[in-house]
Amino acid sequence: MVKKSGQASEGAGISLNTVLQPVNSSVISDINAIVPEQKEIPTVISAEGYLDFDSRTFNNIASRFSGRIEKLYIKYAFQEIHRGQRIFDIYSPDMVTAQQDLIFLTKNSPLEMVLISAAKQRLLLLGMTDEQLNQVIKTGKPFYSLPVYSQYDGHVHDVAHSQM
Repeated sequence: MVKKSGQASEGAGISLNTVLQPVNSSVISDINAIVPEQKEIPTVISAEGYLDFDSRTFNNIASRFSGRIEKLYIKYAFQEIHRGQRIFDIYSPDMVTAQQDLIFLTKNSPLEMVLISAAKQRLLLLGMTDEQLNQVIKTGKPFYSLPVYSQYDGHVHDVAHSQM
């Protein structure tokens, strides 16, 4: 409360001269101030939901030809596998025939480089590795149960079983 004489009322403790000062010189307030301090506060958040895999990182390993899996080396879901690891052996009459064609050409027509190259290319496109191809040519024997290797590092999330 301010009296007409320009003096503040008793108990207010602020003079009129203080109030009439420029704003950037004095601040008058009745707000309690605190001093900030740094401390850790434990936080617990309860939320419902589910975890899922990022499907953008999925890679599929599939046979490029018909046949049946003779032996599966994946034993359980979520098994860790590495690039180059043997994952299954597959028997395919088409694959055996293609290998026999290559063997026949290399033994009986070694000068037919175009046909031999086409037979090799067919086997490579079907998923045979260079090492397997060289072994077939070297030994003159086809793989009746062809090993298939992983092209990826990761974990197995689903093993699809098909019936023939």
